[in-house]
Amino acid sequence: MDQSGSDDREWSILLSRKERLFLPALRGPVERVKQGDTGGFEELIRTAYRLMAAYGRNEGHRIAFDLSDFKTVAAPEALSLKYSDLVSVGLPDHIAVGGVIREFKQDDRMVSVKRGYSMRWEPLPPDPDAAGWKKRLVSEFVKLALPDQPALPYLRAVTSYRVVVTLDGARRDYRAAFFWMGSATSPAIQTISCFDPVTSGVTLVLAEQVPPAPERPPDPEIPKETCPLLVALTDGVRLVLGFPGARLQPQRPDRRRRRGNQFRYRGKVTLADGKKSHSVDVFLLTD
Repeated sequence: MDQSGSDDREWSILLSRKERLFLPALRGPVERVKQGDTGGFEELIRTAYRLMAAYGRNEGHRIAFDLSDFKTVAAPEALSLKYSDLVSVGLPDHIAVGGVIREFKQDDRMVSVKRGYSMRWEPLPPDPDAAGWKKRLVSEFVKLALPDQPALPYLRAVTSYRVVVTLDGARRDYRAAFFWMGSATSPAIQTISCFDPVTSGVTLVLAEQVPPAPERPPDPEIPKETCPLLVALTDGVRLVLGFPGARLQPQRPDRRRRRGNQFRYRGKVTLADGKKSHSVDVFLLTD
């Protein structure tokens, strides 16, 4: 079994010798890492999991990550640590993550955009070598993972941390780690890998080019009938103040209650989503 804990391959901060156009949330942490600031390690990790949660919520998942107990150990000391002290092993299941592609029309052509992650719990088969993984050192892991992670011999540091993840009501508590690598010609961090035994795709989320949609604020509540609404009449269009996109259907205006440029009447208000509507008292503001 691949004890990397995910299907992530190594990910380089530099791509084809050109600077990657990072999502705005990543630019600060990436710059700190590139400059050798170890304080940027935790910041980048936290940002990666925040993005994972945001992409998951885009697809309607109830997903949350709580990260704590960050510990960074530099090489060569990190090579003598037990891998199982950094990354939990022998877990029964994991979260399978897949990108969801959305299409929209732009300039008479269809454009594909990945704007969300599908997430589901999947069982993991028992690992016949689970006992061996509890004893292996990081140096042994580097040799075993070398075919898939060619930058591991240039390990500069390891950051291990605790993860508590809740997905659609199920909760797991475990440890994961980021490995920070340089190159044969430079000690600066150039490549990173995440070894998360439960959540796949944590490294790959850093390469996303389309930011997740902003979280939708809760729908405003329709006031009770005893609470009047303010409505502005602009160019013949009635705008319900405080309810963008809402529509108003007048019902028998009561001009006898007019005061100045206001009069009160009954109206039916429908919110922008079209789902909530009922009759309320309305103050209409006129020119």
